[in-house]
Amino acid sequence: GLFPVDPPRRYRLTLRGQDALNPFSELHLRLKRSRKEALEALQRVAQGFPLAPEAASPLLEEGLIVPE
Repeated sequence: GLFPVDPPRRYRLTLRGQDALNPFSELHLRLKRSRKEALEALQRVAQGFPLAPEAASPLLEEGLIVPE
């Protein structure tokens, strides 16, 4: 059956999220190795694009983004 899908929403980076986008940070290197899709989602947030809930969820859990 069909179920309602939450619309994409806007987020902003936390300091930790900003650190994750710094190419020289440990966090960036770890994400690049293991979670490329997380880095791509963070870059979209940094550019002001909304994220779908399933893309945002792991980033919220890790404290990389917060809802606007």
